[in-house]
Amino acid sequence: MIKFPHLLSVLLLTTVVINASAQKHSFNPVVDANGNPVANSKYLHIKGSPFIFDEWLPGEVVTKAGESHKGMLLKYNIETNLLTFVYDPKDEPLKFAEPITAFTIFAEKKMSFANNFPKFEGNGKDSYYEVVAQGKTMLLKHYKRFLREMTSSELSKTDAVYVQTATYYIFKEGKMAVIKPDVKSVQKALADKSTQIDSFLVAKNITFENEEDLKKVIDFYNSL
Repeated sequence: MIKFPHLLSVLLLTTVVINASAQKHSFNPVVDANGNPVANSKYLHIKGSPFIFDEWLPGEVVTKAGESHKGMLLKYNIETNLLTFVYDPKDEPLKFAEPITAFTIFAEKKMSFANNFPKFEGNGKDSYYEVVAQGKTMLLKHYKRFLREMTSSELSKTDAVYVQTATYYIFKEGKMAVIKPDVKSVQKALADKSTQIDSFLVAKNITFENEEDLKKVIDFYNSL
């Protein structure tokens, strides 16, 4: 039989450990019961992953309350739109108890994401977009990653492969619009400054061969 004084000591020690753990994670994270948040699948051999980066990378977040938190490692699951974190890669993944409105991952280049944009084309207000260009008019990039089943003609031991797509959006005057990296789409989206935009395209020899060209145009538009 356990004596009462001994039981009381055990309970007090347990309380201290729990409180210490809670203080370490000051914004009340909880353990994701499923570990890495990978969607259930009927496939046994899958190529690729649902994460924007497979490894844990340094990052920082901003909560809905406006609080910033740094010094953690982040993983973003594109397929489930779920952000998780750890303080040590050996730890179990954690998910945030508070809504995260913005986060930054420091990879080869810094990538910043945000949500709380209007519902549009099946994307909810909780959907994260990469913020490619900041300003009064924003250039956003929304990623999707899904499993494509391999056909019988594709000689491989892989049952399915993750495929990624990305769509650019303009967030302007509180509204979302799709934009393609080409002259016609840009002229339509930025029609109120069409003369200046056309001159800029010619002067800077913008060909939209890469994302940076599109970003330059939006940055120029915001400077007008």
